[in-house]
Amino acid sequence: MMPTKCTVCSIRDASYICHSCGRAVCTDCFDISRWRCRNCSSMLEVAAEPAPPKLSAAGLFYVAFIMIFVGLFLMTINGVWNSSGASGGAVVIVGPVPIILGSGPASVPLLILALIVTILAFAIMLVGRKLR
Repeated sequence: MMPTKCTVCSIRDASYICHSCGRAVCTDCFDISRWRCRNCSSMLEVAAEPAPPKLSAAGLFYVAFIMIFVGLFLMTINGVWNSSGASGGAVVIVGPVPIILGSGPASVPLLILALIVTILAFAIMLVGRKLR
């Protein structure tokens, strides 16, 4: 009986049978620790890589809720300690329409800062979508 050639490299004689695909393979093309050919073994390594953690919609909601709560808390503390001459500003995005609010002597710089932060948040969101 003539020895079978390796189905992976087709150079050496086959000595093993892959438990995953059933190919006859030589000693150089066989992973003895996994009892698989190198093709099946490399597919296992790719499948075994952990996926990066993703922030779910519920997780994103909780992060946004905490940020809103902290912002309201800081605004309340500022209003109690600094009752005269308090300034404030906000940019609220409803769909594609920004609603800009502000009051006090320093409201214009605060509104400009809020608008810049909003534009940066949109840029980060768009970059994050392109990386997926």
